[in-house]
Amino acid sequence: MRIYSPSQTVAFMECPTNRELSSIEKYVPIRLTRKEIGGIAGTAFAVGAEQYHRFLRGIPPEIRSFAPDEDLSKQWVLQAGEATIEELNDYTEAGCELSGDLADFRHSLPGLVMRGVRRYIDKAPIPKLWNILSVEETIKEAGYCRPDLIFDLYDALGMADVKFKL
Repeated sequence: MRIYSPSQTVAFMECPTNRELSSIEKYVPIRLTRKEIGGIAGTAFAVGAEQYHRFLRGIPPEIRSFAPDEDLSKQWVLQAGEATIEELNDYTEAGCELSGDLADFRHSLPGLVMRGVRRYIDKAPIPKLWNILSVEETIKEAGYCRPDLIFDLYDALGMADVKFKL
């Protein structure tokens, strides 16, 4: 028996057909709403954040007191911007369009995501005591969830899932 993540279970309980079409068959609505745009932004943000987390994973917590090189940070920010453009292009090629007042997001979304990644890196929200064990690893036993970070707090394991909000 396959165990599904909590979000998959909630989606199934709300509307089994919608869950089947959106999660399994990967259908998307023709008109993209704030929900889909948020998903695009979140996916692209995760590209930049994942690179930052992988960088931190290679540094022992006791000496993690410096910021990443500026060129490296810029590269992660640009990767997030490029991922945003790619995601938007994929939806456009599939025949989707942004609904009404969201049409402006077509041009502003990459900048918003890039600014979000830049701020995330600058604020360095990962506490120095967290020993990062893995980044973006799928855990079958927990319903195929994929947390952004799994870390060791010396006396317990923890998980973090970073969110991006428009």
